[in-house]
Amino acid sequence: MNLSHECGLQGRVILREHKKNYEYARETYQSAEVLHDDHNAIQASGIAYILAMLLADPINGGQRFGITQIGLIDSGGFERWKADLTDQYISGSSIVNVLYITSVNPPTQPHFVNAARLYLDSGGTTVLATASFTQFQKTSTLALTLEWTINLLGV
Repeated sequence: MNLSHECGLQGRVILREHKKNYEYARETYQSAEVLHDDHNAIQASGIAYILAMLLADPINGGQRFGITQIGLIDSGGFERWKADLTDQYISGSSIVNVLYITSVNPPTQPHFVNAARLYLDSGGTTVLATASFTQFQKTSTLALTLEWTINLLGV
């Protein structure tokens, strides 16, 4: 079974016109007249920088920040297996995160799982994204590859 999930990053630019004596306040600035509202193009150099920040390479002794781990979640919201990425690489304007789960993992099986979480930082404590999918049963007769691609849009 190969589980894939994709997400993207996109910017938006809104330009608003305020009266001469207006002073900025988070609660009121959005009530001004909109002069421009459109998506922006993220520049190639910006995409390369963001991808480098998301890249964590604990497998090859590299940095331990960025995307580091993936976890499998059951229908009750409990994490049944979480591990360091097996592979991670940049492909064009995307970063691909791969976790291979052997047939013997998690050690206690079977488990019904229906979601995955993508984690940041050295301890894998900060959740970057969550993906839900059709529930399936993970047993000792099933090995999995979970591939999670993040596409940066706007090149």
